[in-house]
Amino acid sequence: PPTPSHSTTHGRRRRLNRRQHHHHHHHRPPPPTAKELMARAMKGVNVKEMPTVSGIEKKEDFAALAKTQIPEAELLAKNGELTKAMELLLALEKKCRLGLDIATLKTTVTSMVTICHDVGDWEKLNVVMAIISKRHQQSKHAVTAMVALATEWLEETPDKATKVALLTALLEVTDGKIYVEAERYAARSVSATSLEQNLATTTPATTTPIPNLRPKLRPKLRPRPRPRP
Repeated sequence: PPTPSHSTTHGRRRRLNRRQHHHHHHHRPPPPTAKELMARAMKGVNVKEMPTVSGIEKKEDFAALAKTQIPEAELLAKNGELTKAMELLLALEKKCRLGLDIATLKTTVTSMVTICHDVGDWEKLNVVMAIISKRHQQSKHAVTAMVALATEWLEETPDKATKVALLTALLEVTDGKIYVEAERYAARSVSATSLEQNLATTTPATTTPIPNLRPKLRPKLRPRPRPRP
């Protein structure tokens, strides 16, 4: 048989390549779906070990620790060591707050202010409330429980000065916090009532009339009429 020329062989190869290209063009695999892309991206990643949005992996339970430390703090306060008792419970409060144990956090916070109230240290009570309310990422449930409890003690204060100091502390703690707006309104109502009572019961120191401190002005002299010529 005759040997094919170079041009004939080259033409066959071109037609063959064209057919293969046309075949591959029609059988191109479809693009991956979003689900497949997500599966590829998350391949080898353990979702359970990833941190949550708040950065805390899990909620912890400190109820058992609180059952031992709160009575210990109460015993310290009765023995005259209120500062040590507050330091002990502040450490417990931090653990509960960071561990998202809201139930134990409320118990700890209310126990702190109750201990101060029971030993009669109203000044320490005001300081502790301010510290608790300013703690980083403090739970609104803990602040609400603390404020509600302290508001009930307004009528138990030994004197007016102590009552005013407690009212001031409550107003500062609730300032700017919408979730304790009702407690803040109650504190302001009590403050206004106390102010009215103080004004009503206060007697003046002297009954002498208040002198008129305005300078006396001399009357203007009218010019004498000139005689007509």
